[in-house]
Amino acid sequence: MPDRITRRLVPNFRRSAFDAYALRRLILRDYLAIERTRLANERTALSYLRTTLAMAAGGLTLIHLVRTPAAQVTAWTLLISGSIIIMFGLYRFVAVRRRVQGYARLHQPRPGRGTPAAPPATDE
Repeated sequence: MPDRITRRLVPNFRRSAFDAYALRRLILRDYLAIERTRLANERTALSYLRTTLAMAAGGLTLIHLVRTPAAQVTAWTLLISGSIIIMFGLYRFVAVRRRVQGYARLHQPRPGRGTPAAPPATDE
């Protein structure tokens, strides 16, 4: 498949060792792998959120309960670090989701191009 078509269909497309494998026709195992990757991406985003919430809770607890300068510095460090972690987590979630959706979209069967059309739905 020419690069210009691949770059148009797959956002953030980069050549890698996986790309030669990814550009061929998918089988059931590959569709299941894409679904596992989607679920793993969601699980990772939730772990970033969990880490951020724990850091924010720790930072707010230190701010309200401990009045020493060292505790205040630690609390603000936790809050700022949590903000950075959630931004990084959201960026990674969106980047991986776009890449996986691009590969999945690239391999959608299209009627009229050598793949049979889906049978009509029956109302039984």
